[in-house]
Amino acid sequence: MKVKCAGNLPQYMTKGAAGADLAAQYGYEVEPGQQVMIDTGTKLQLQSGTFGMLVPRSSLCNKQGLSLVNSVGILDEDFTGTIKFCYKNTGDEKVFIGSGERIGQVVIVPYVNADFIVVDTLDNTKRGEGGYGSTGK
Repeated sequence: MKVKCAGNLPQYMTKGAAGADLAAQYGYEVEPGQQVMIDTGTKLQLQSGTFGMLVPRSSLCNKQGLSLVNSVGILDEDFTGTIKFCYKNTGDEKVFIGSGERIGQVVIVPYVNADFIVVDTLDNTKRGEGGYGSTGK
């Protein structure tokens, strides 16, 4: 699949990688409790019927205490602006992000737009309205 890219190029680090790494365009210092938008300098134009799922790099979260504020970001196919990641420092120490440091990944995913219809009731299922923990541990 061809994806048009302007600015910094995402990079697959291994042949079997699902996510392409995105790097910080600039250096950042993130104080404990601080939330920051990290600019990648990357713009993508996705093919029709696809979206980009923006996810954190696990090493950044596990080793540095940074948490992606919106858990997973969605890059819609019609968005062509610069990709940014919103991180929060959940640790007790200042975190330094260097220019060019890999800070997140984009996974290109196909999707289907649903045709939502109004009904009075939904079909019965085994799970029904069971929510969190309803299927066991």
